[in-house]
Order: sequence, then structure tokens, then C-alpha cells
Amino acid sequence: MHDNIIKDLSHFIIDTLPQKIFCKDLQFKYLFCNKEYAYDLKLPPEKIRGKTDYDLFSKEMAEKYRRDDEEILRQNAPLHIEEMYVKNGKESIVHTYKVPLQDTTGAVIGILGVFWDITHHRKIENQLEKSEKEYRELVETANSIILRMDTKGNVTYFNKFAEDFFGYRREEIVGKNVVGTIVPKTESTGRDLKIMIENIGKNTPAYANNENENIRKNGRRVWVAWTNKGIYDQHGNHIETLCIGNDITKLKKTEQELQSSRLKYHNMIESSPESIVVLDKKGVVISCNSMAEKISGYKKTELIGKHFAKTGGFRTKDLPRLFILFRKAKKGVFPDSLEIECIRKDSSTVTMEVRGSLLEDGYIQLIATDISERKKSREKLQAAYEEIKKTQQELIQAEKMAAMGQLSAGISHELNQPLTGIRGLAQIGLRKLNNGQDIETHLNQIIEQTDRMERIIKNVRFFARRSEFSLKRIDIRIPLLDAISLIEKQFSMKNIIIKKHIVEGLPCIHGDTNQLQQVFLNLFTNARDAIEDRLPTKKGEITVKTVFDGPARQIKVTFGDNGCGIEKDSLRFVMNPFYTTKSPQKGTGLGLAIVYRIIEQHHGTIKIKSKKGIGTSVYITLPIYTPRPKARRRKR
Repeated sequence: MHDNIIKDLSHFIIDTLPQKIFCKDLQFKYLFCNKEYAYDLKLPPEKIRGKTDYDLFSKEMAEKYRRDDEEILRQNAPLHIEEMYVKNGKESIVHTYKVPLQDTTGAVIGILGVFWDITHHRKIENQLEKSEKEYRELVETANSIILRMDTKGNVTYFNKFAEDFFGYRREEIVGKNVVGTIVPKTESTGRDLKIMIENIGKNTPAYANNENENIRKNGRRVWVAWTNKGIYDQHGNHIETLCIGNDITKLKKTEQELQSSRLKYHNMIESSPESIVVLDKKGVVISCNSMAEKISGYKKTELIGKHFAKTGGFRTKDLPRLFILFRKAKKGVFPDSLEIECIRKDSSTVTMEVRGSLLEDGYIQLIATDISERKKSREKLQAAYEEIKKTQQELIQAEKMAAMGQLSAGISHELNQPLTGIRGLAQIGLRKLNNGQDIETHLNQIIEQTDRMERIIKNVRFFARRSEFSLKRIDIRIPLLDAISLIEKQFSMKNIIIKKHIVEGLPCIHGDTNQLQQVFLNLFTNARDAIEDRLPTKKGEITVKTVFDGPARQIKVTFGDNGCGIEKDSLRFVMNPFYTTKSPQKGTGLGLAIVYRIIEQHHGTIKIKSKKGIGTSVYITLPIYTPRPKARRRKR
């Protein structure tokens, strides 16, 4: 009787696992599916039984599923598929695993399938690839294997986690080929891994996400899921491959267990890396797995029979949230997961992510995942982000000072002109005063000249000041005209005219005046340098134009010049930090990188088109200001 209870309970647990599980006969008709699978189709499981994929999905999807099922039966072998899955109109990535279903004699009687959402896993991998340069200091403490190898497969970098995982010290592995060290020549499946490594060096994108068998120094074979990304030099040549790996040996082991009969599902629950606790309708613990023992420090006998709130594993402040989760799960609602701090038997703490679901007969299942390391990594990433943000502000200020250095001679000249005028007018006024003549006109002219100097100094001080990034409702004309006022006089002395098509009355944008002024000033000085390189003695033209794109709800700002232009091969690198086509006296290579970052912070876009010997055009779009709706007061 006890075995029957365990068997029934295992069936209940399987029926409510977060994975989608189904079984078909040899005519591809559904024999059963769990509630999670039926929930996506918005049908009860009994309504799905006896139907085919053509009854449940679009013709295109049904044909695709039929081809996969036929391939499994033809090969009599399991099939792994990563594919797009649509639920309630939203796309996600799922990992599908199908195996031939056999009876006790070994005869194939159908197909068993399971799939689960791996979208979050893929997003994390993409974020790791994108953030490699910004968070390099975290690589050594990352809980993933991170290595680089050249196109021949020779290791050029090996992080601390990889050392601990594979058992090789860095000096032992760097310079050696991965084949014969951490990659066996032949996989246990029979795949030639030496050829695979050669192909990765030739065509990395084809192996962007790859799973293969690896080997540790002690000879133990492990399975690793790899994310591979090519590293290219400035000419676009593939020079290295960045490889980020995660140990999926336990996952592979679980997949192998799924190939056996349903009688082994109870063992799968016991070997789960997550803590699983089953409660009755009153919240009393009726069963738990070994991981629950390991994480909590309590034996099963100490937990079973107690109400979950009295096990001693939760802080008093977290109990109200746990009761809400319990009540929602009890009603069959899938509640959001909770992040709480649990207390072990030895009084140490561990951060857990707890999820709840309803089993048959009213039992409630709590699944808890240890996310302590994830939380620590998140805190380290946040600290690194704040440091990078601070460094970015320092780079922006440094670029401002560099720009001021380039403009200083022209500003000095602009100030000298009104000063000379003031001195001359004062001398004339003094002579007329001595002769008893009216000097009011000359005094007004002196005031005009001092006003002109005040405007110049005000613009310079506003541009040069250190400011925190702050988005406010502003008129795009303000930073644009301020930038023009700083350089227009200087440019005219260099035979460069600025043609302005700046429309009045445009909708306001959500922007930072100071940083946008820096963007526009940088683009003007780049245009000036390009014109001077091409037309040192001829007339240069810079055109700036603004327009409102109503359907897109954007302001478009366009800069154009008739300068020397940019080589086609160089154009894709101009936004990269420290890349410049100018001489060291004229550029640091940070200007356009900072411009790109500022526009990105404004949720805008920037594109550059250029032809060598003809000129360059820069296209900027900035979203218009949209006021936030005021929160409604609740009526009492």
C-alpha cells in the first residue's frame, strides 16, 4: 500500500512539474499529457487524449512535429531540439527532448516527450557575451568556465573557475591545444571532437551554442554547454574564440534517466538539485527530498509532520508572503516566485527562490532554489556597473576639456574683439566728455559689447561644468543653438559657414541640455576637421537641420558637411573607443564613442553615412517628451 501511495504521489508530482510532458502512440495520437502541457493549450488533459498535432496546432507546426516524430521512430534514438515556442502570442525558446517509448520487451510502442523554457538561460548567455569587456574584473570570480582559444584550438586564456573545474593550473594549459587536454579526441557518442574544434576555428557562428563532452585532468568525463563567440581584429579577421561553459553533467544524467520508465520519476525527484517539499491542505509537511535535508540541515523526520511556518526555516517577517504564496497555490493559481532568506539548522542563512504549485488531491508543492551565489554575483555586477558609470562621467568631462582646448584660441579671439571695441569706444567717449559732447550712444555700444562677452563666457562655463546626467523636458533648439554660438564665429574665420534649418515650435524632448550640447559641439568640430583636411583654402559648408517625425514621435537632427569623408572600411569602427582617423594632435578617438553613449542614454539612435572625397552625414533621432500619467488616488 505504501508503494502505491508513493507511486500515486510521484504521478501527482509529475503531472504538476513545470516541464511540459506528453506521450503519443505509433499513430502519433496523444496517450496522455501533464497539466502544464494542457494549460498551454487551454484544454483539460482528457480533451487532448486521442488527438493529433493537426487537431491542436497550425498546419505548419503540426507538420514540423510530425517530421520530428517520424525521425525518432526511424532512427529509434532520442532527439534533442531547441526551437521557438509560442504561448499566448509570446515567443520563447524551449529545449525539447523526445525518446522512443518501449514496453518491457524492448518493442517501441510510442514516443515520450518533454520540453522546458530555456529563454532565461539564453538571455543570460547573451548578456555575458555583451558585457565581457565591461565586467572583465568579474571573469576571475564568475561561476562559469571562461576560456579563449585561437583558431587552431590553442588555449590563450583560462579563468579560475576553469582551473578548479578541470584541475589544470593556468600555466599548465595556456599554449596547449584543447584536444588531448580538456577535450577528448572522440566523444562517448562517437563524435570526432578534434574535427569539431577545427570547425569552430573556421566557422564559430555555426557553433554559437554547443554541447559536448569534456574531460578533466583526473580523467573524469563531463558534459559542458558552451557559448562560443568569435573575436575579430580591426580588419574583421577571426583571431580567437571566446568560450563560456557551464557544467550540464547533471542535466545529461537527468536526460538519461528520462529514457527509462516512469517508475524512476521518484528517483529523479530525490536527485533534484532543488529543495522540494510537499504540504497538505493545512500546510503541514508530508514529504521532502534529500536536497531539502541538505539545504536546511534538518532530517526528513524533523520536518515531516510540522507546519511549514513552524519548521524554524523562515524569518517571522517573511511568513506573511509565504502564506500568500501557499493560499494562491492552494487555489490552483501559479503565484510569482519569492526571494527569501532561509535559516538552516546551524543558524546560517541561505537565499532561496521559492515557487509553489497545486498537486492533485489538494497537495501543495514548494520548490526552492539556492540563489545565494547568483545574488552575490548580482551585487558584484551592480558595483562594477557603478564604477563603470563613474569612469564614463570622467571620460565625458575629459572630452569636454579637450574640446575646450581646441576652442580656446577662437574664444580668446572672440573676447578680444569686444574688448578692443570697448577700449576704443571708451577713449572716444572720454574725448567727447572733455569737449562737453553727448556720449550716451557710445555707452550703449559698450553695454552691447559687454553683453556679447557675457553670453560667450556663460556658454563656455555651462559647457565646461561637470554635471550629472539628468533627463528633463527641453527644447532641442537650446543645446543646438548654444553649441553653434560657441563655434560659428571661429568657423567663419576659417571660411566655413553653418547653414541652419532649425525649425521653431518643435515638440520638446526628454534630454540633458549639457550633454546634448557636447554631442552637437563634437559633431561640429569633426565636420570642421574633415573640411580642413579636404578644403584647406576653399569654402566649407556644414548644414544642420531639424524635423519632427510625427508617426515615429521623434525629433530628427541631421548634420552634413562637404569634408574629406570616411573610408568605407573605417566607417564601421568610428563609434569604437580610441579609434580615430585623425592625427594625435586632433583626436583621442573618444569623441564619437561618447556621442554614441549619450544618444543611447537618451533612448535615441545615431547613424553615419559617408563617401570618401564627398562628405559625411550624421543622422540622430531623439524621442519626444511624454509626460508620465499621474497615479490615481484610491477612494476610501
